[in-house]
Amino acid sequence: MSKPIRTRISWGPSCLWFSVTYLLALAATFYTQANLLFWAFGLMTGAIVASFCFCLITLRHVTVKRLLPMHGLAHEQLTIRYNIQNNARLSLLNLTVTELSEDITNHLPTSPIGWLLYVGSAQHMMAEAPCWPKHRGPLHFQKIQLACSFPFGILKKTVTFEQPDYLLIYPRIFRLNRRIAASISRITHEGNIQKEKSGGTEDYFGLREYHTGDSIRMINWKQSAKTGNLIVKEMTQPCPPQTMINLNLTPPDATDLTQTQIHSLQEQAISLVGSVICDAYTHGYPVGLTIPALDITFPLHHSLPHRTKILESLAQIELSSIDSDAAGTTDKDAINITTHPLSSHSSSKLTLSVHDINQYITDQDVSSHDLDQDEQSDGGAV
Repeated sequence: MSKPIRTRISWGPSCLWFSVTYLLALAATFYTQANLLFWAFGLMTGAIVASFCFCLITLRHVTVKRLLPMHGLAHEQLTIRYNIQNNARLSLLNLTVTELSEDITNHLPTSPIGWLLYVGSAQHMMAEAPCWPKHRGPLHFQKIQLACSFPFGILKKTVTFEQPDYLLIYPRIFRLNRRIAASISRITHEGNIQKEKSGGTEDYFGLREYHTGDSIRMINWKQSAKTGNLIVKEMTQPCPPQTMINLNLTPPDATDLTQTQIHSLQEQAISLVGSVICDAYTHGYPVGLTIPALDITFPLHHSLPHRTKILESLAQIELSSIDSDAAGTTDKDAINITTHPLSSHSSSKLTLSVHDINQYITDQDVSSHDLDQDEQSDGGAV
């Protein structure tokens, strides 16, 4: 909580209509010479003097601290909180708090505005300012401005605090279609459908020849007697679902797309990857990600820090640094999420194209509150 870097007194929101009323009252007073109008003119003059005196003494011993959430989601409500401490003997009324930053205007449709009706002497109150980030990426905060136009709104006093801060906005997260989510979870990291594997102790898998070190209890004596060689039983091992994703952000080959359309396809691909990652994490699947164009690789793993690192990496992708000549897919990739149409892919592996994104998602987005609930249930925080 630092001291304000700038204090200013300016005209308030009701200054215009008050000035017009004041001039009309002045003209009527001198024209009619009525005692009642003289009293009204005197009261209005007193209101101007009272407003000026109140502006001089208000907001002199007030501090503010910005309280940011752990993260934000594009196209979802982001609530910024401000802890306002009034250390003066005079109470504060009709207090507004806003953000002053060029980066704010680029990420948000409007600057967040919080409002408090009353802050008593030696008290602290919490103001909330909701906003809706337009896109992913880092959101930088610079200055906080407190304003008070009490009592009549004729004059307004503002104090500005310098408080640099930083918040990362995750890409937009969709709710996946259950059919697509089930298909994704059955793909192995080699790109094949999940099947049972030998080498465990679960159910029966098959028969094979005896190898040195095999347990005697696993020998199938009946089959061994028929073949004349030792035959052992193989059992299955657990093969949990897992999701490995390859993200192809290279621009499509079509020449009829504008740069804005290509940028939109790339953003949708990033959002689709984030949606798959969050869905797999919610269901307990190990997840991994590769982005060949940016040389980014996350191995298969399931944990809250792992999901957080992937979402942070997706949020900080600079599309201007995408190498258009980089390879988008390899033979080892499992699920391909691409900006290219499906007709341009001859691979038999599961491929999701953002050209058909409406087939993969539902109409409802995942809110930041839903992500926070997952974090709290896992005992951690992003």
